Amino acid sequence: MAPVALICKSEETKPLRDFLAKVGDKWSILVVVTLARAPKHRARFSELQKVVDGISQECYEDDRRKLYHAVTFADHATQYFDLYGDLSARKYLETSAKWLRDEARLSPWSRAVARLQREVDRRLR
Repeated sequence: MAPVALICKSEETKPLRDFLAKVGDKWSILVVVTLARAPKHRARFSELQKVVDGISQECYEDDRRKLYHAVTFADHATQYFDLYGDLSARKYLETSAKWLRDEARLSPWSRAVARLQREVDRRLR
């Protein structure tokens, strides 16, 4: 029998690895299981909240706050860089680029993140 580490890196397990990378936190897994058991695999947030003990609006809001802060910081960093253009302004841009990459991975649907990511990358060239 092959070691577990080799099995996990095989091409056969790639779809499962990709799925777990997207829904790897405990709340996501509980939501996916709950939706799998729901009629037509659909449920309202309030229904999920009742079924999944402990899930709260705070988890959802926490994710939205991270996105908001990354976008706001990047917007201010680009303005600061345009105004001053010094080394500290570049460091702000580099930090905002990292945050935006992280948020783009987590929120690929966000146009604001994509737009700011292009602006920051253009300034960093």
